[in-house]
Amino acid sequence: MKIVIDVGHNRNAPGAANGTYGIDEFTLNNIEAVGLKPLLKNDGHDVNIFYRDTYETLPADINALKPDLILSLHHNAAAAKEANGTEVLYWHSSRLGQIMATTLQRNIVNALGTRDRGIKPKDRNDRGGYQLGGTKAPCVILEPIFMSNDSELEMFLHNITNYQYAILNSVAEFEGVR
Repeated sequence: MKIVIDVGHNRNAPGAANGTYGIDEFTLNNIEAVGLKPLLKNDGHDVNIFYRDTYETLPADINALKPDLILSLHHNAAAAKEANGTEVLYWHSSRLGQIMATTLQRNIVNALGTRDRGIKPKDRNDRGGYQLGGTKAPCVILEPIFMSNDSELEMFLHNITNYQYAILNSVAEFEGVR
């Protein structure tokens, strides 16, 4: 299967940041992607790590790679420092996207022990909707933790390998049902 790992955000728009640990979302997403790629490749997948140029061209640029699955790596943030938990976003009318989101949600929550915030169907007007609706292959946006929650981020940093294996296992399950 051809998989695109989309590293959410970029150097110019790094996303959420955690001042306590001095890390931003883009940097953490990149660390995850670099570790995930060889796991997926060793499992027989053709894997591309994708870095966006602009948000406007994001879906078209990913579509040009002709993937079978898109994993967009992100992290939540909130003004309330105690916000926590895992959620996975998918395009509201994508049956395969919903299957992948459900599989990822279960495996990530089990691997990290986070609060299950559920899978979230999205449309064009929602956060992530532009990418989810504009890509041709099933696409999911992973939000495993809240970067704004110091204890959740610390737990994640200590368990990043568990997270990557949860994704690997989810891809194997998805491949069996698609």
